[in-house]
Amino acid sequence: MTENNKPVDFAFVMLGSLYAAATSELISHFASVSRALNPGGLYFLDWCVDFSWIADTTDSWTMERNGITVEVSYSSKLLNYIDQTFREKITLLVKEGGSTRRLQQDSIRRAIYPQEFLLISGQQGFEFIGWWNNWDLNAPLTGTEEQVVRPITVLRKRQPTEKQRSG
Repeated sequence: MTENNKPVDFAFVMLGSLYAAATSELISHFASVSRALNPGGLYFLDWCVDFSWIADTTDSWTMERNGITVEVSYSSKLLNYIDQTFREKITLLVKEGGSTRRLQQDSIRRAIYPQEFLLISGQQGFEFIGWWNNWDLNAPLTGTEEQVVRPITVLRKRQPTEKQRSG
């Protein structure tokens, strides 16, 4: 809910920051968002659904702009395939003018795969609108893509049924 406890028409999660370590946390998350949205309200999720199996990965890259250099390293390591948990580490080295700042995140996350995402969100009062590849509304995900890059997902809070309204 908002500060004045009134539901809103739109909620979002950006950059895969839906951190749940267990199914119960995921269910609680969707229940909370459902309570915070008006019927018909939209829920937008950026990079929160895993369209490929979690594997041990490492990646790094460097970005430079206006005299600032950011070196990024990323790794994920599968911890438990039944619980769908993995350790994710992200480190940023920010270099500006002679000084370096290190930012690091080390967390345990639960992978969220498409079918369970649909099941859990549906149980919490959402209808599925769609998911798209790389923020491109002309590229809906079908499950046959060779590569899924930064997928977005849109849900809508269902209107209450007559029974729910009267009961």
